[in-house]
Amino acid sequence: MDAIYFTKIEFTEVVGYVNQRSTMLLNLPLKELSYQEFKYKRQMPAIQGDATMGSPSKEFVYSYGLPAKVIRNGKNGFRKQIIQDDVWVQMVSFSYGIKLTNEVFYHIVMHCYLNHIEIKKCQWMMRAILGIEMK
Repeated sequence: MDAIYFTKIEFTEVVGYVNQRSTMLLNLPLKELSYQEFKYKRQMPAIQGDATMGSPSKEFVYSYGLPAKVIRNGKNGFRKQIIQDDVWVQMVSFSYGIKLTNEVFYHIVMHCYLNHIEIKKCQWMMRAILGIEMK
């Protein structure tokens, strides 16, 4: 059986089901440690207007704003068309990386190849080196 060698170790913090909050990456060949935090942003409202809601005896008017995008396609003769778009865009809000000394690098790697508890220690150690608090 051949041995498997890893070149990168990555810890990803996820909020909910799919929203990635942060990523910490240890690049083994280059002895680099990097960290990125993400935020999610929706487009500014592009479809705006007033709508009426209620029953005939009691109606009220409210304003709305929906994110949208402009597209063109062959179905409408490549004319501009505005469609609603609820997509959240991932943006990097913080990014930092350092080159590790041999002593620190080997101290981290020693914990990263063991069991789940040791990997948690590795993650805490990498955050401490970068000066980042756990959330």
